[in-house]
Amino acid sequence: MMEPSAVLRVADRVLRHYWYSPPLALWRSIEAAAVTTLDVSSFARPILDLGCGDGAFAQHVFPSAVEVGVDLSARALNRAQDGRMYRAVLMANAGELPFASESMGTVFSNSSLEHMDGIAMVLREVERLLRHGGALVFTVPTEELSSLLFGTTFTQRFGLRRSAKWYAARKNAAKYHTNLHGSDWWQRELGLVGLQVKSVIGYLGPSAVRLWDLLDVANVGIGRCHVSGLVRRLSQSFVNGSSSYAVTRFVATSLRPLVHSEIALMLENGAAGSPYVAMGAALIVAVKP
Repeated sequence: MMEPSAVLRVADRVLRHYWYSPPLALWRSIEAAAVTTLDVSSFARPILDLGCGDGAFAQHVFPSAVEVGVDLSARALNRAQDGRMYRAVLMANAGELPFASESMGTVFSNSSLEHMDGIAMVLREVERLLRHGGALVFTVPTEELSSLLFGTTFTQRFGLRRSAKWYAARKNAAKYHTNLHGSDWWQRELGLVGLQVKSVIGYLGPSAVRLWDLLDVANVGIGRCHVSGLVRRLSQSFVNGSSSYAVTRFVATSLRPLVHSEIALMLENGAAGSPYVAMGAALIVAVKP
């Protein structure tokens, strides 16, 4: 496991990167810390980043370029290619990947599998691609997320259980959470395709999930344009360097205490011999024997 100081440094970098979207900064910084605890420099090569997006997350987590990034968004892949985090990027369906069997040492997927239809097919494809001894390393929100949301806990406090269920369902639909399950479900499904779960680390505790939900509500869409994207584009056009730095510093400084306390809790729960603690999201490592 990486030194806690190194894990915190990664989280702080990610906080600053996503300054334009506080809910994303909160989630991604804790998520990056979770992944960093695994010492990504030891991941077997070649690495396939499944659902790579624009490559920003990988850029903060991996010490060197990843061999392949795959996504369905042409716009995200163009940005990933510009960032030079991947030696190659490819638009492809996760259930039908154009790579040879047993050609990958690691398949990495960050907050992507929860959005994928036909997850059984995707997992079978991952197993096909992995060499023996290779690993699938992925992060996903868990079924616990729904019960930890601010909107859910707030309405339940007044005994409004149906409203709480409605709120959680709307949130998950908006985020396209089609695979929101616990670690037992993932262990069973991975086992069915021949992958063995090696470790599970929970992250995003109740305080982090509640604040993320509140910030996300404030980050509502305007038509088809999200506030975070609008803020980012406007800042690129009108905000000078010093002002942008001030905003970045404000977002990072405001969220850092909670992020650091969440990381400390995650490291405590993830210590050797500690039982798995269900939280809003999980980092799962599964190997191909």
